[in-house]
Amino acid sequence: TFGIESITSGDVMIPAVSLMVSAVTLLMFLKVERSAGEPLLNTGMFRLKGFSPVFITLLLMNAAYMGILYLTPFYCQLCMGIGVMETGLMMVVSAVVASGFSIPFGRISNRVGRRVFGIGSGFMFILSMLLLLVFAEGMTLPILFASMVLKGLGWAMFGGPMGANLVEHAG
Repeated sequence: TFGIESITSGDVMIPAVSLMVSAVTLLMFLKVERSAGEPLLNTGMFRLKGFSPVFITLLLMNAAYMGILYLTPFYCQLCMGIGVMETGLMMVVSAVVASGFSIPFGRISNRVGRRVFGIGSGFMFILSMLLLLVFAEGMTLPILFASMVLKGLGWAMFGGPMGANLVEHAG
């Protein structure tokens, strides 16, 4: 995160060094894990047929979700001019919605299958982002609230069912 944030500073060395340190640290971690008797991460899971696609999907969806969640407070305060308290309340909306719907969606996905929830979550995220895009100039609190509810529903549809899918494919 530091490397990515520092890109806007104009100094190319800070993000370059940060990204190189991250890559070297990752390689060192993988080397230690492969030689460990009881590794923290069984890297052999990535060779299983269904594991890597599910993992990459989870990684990309999480990156998109966290990316927009990271930018939302800046947008609220700098572009919309709302205060810290209102921004915090808007940020809580998606977490509350996700918390309320994750378990029911997980239970339903056990019966009807996980794929429909993965696809549905993608549509929820797209609708949420479309609200932010279409109403960027004239954003109001109700539209922002609706976007946060859709984000929460998207995460509730994705987190539990796709996490269970990942565990099932881990062997």
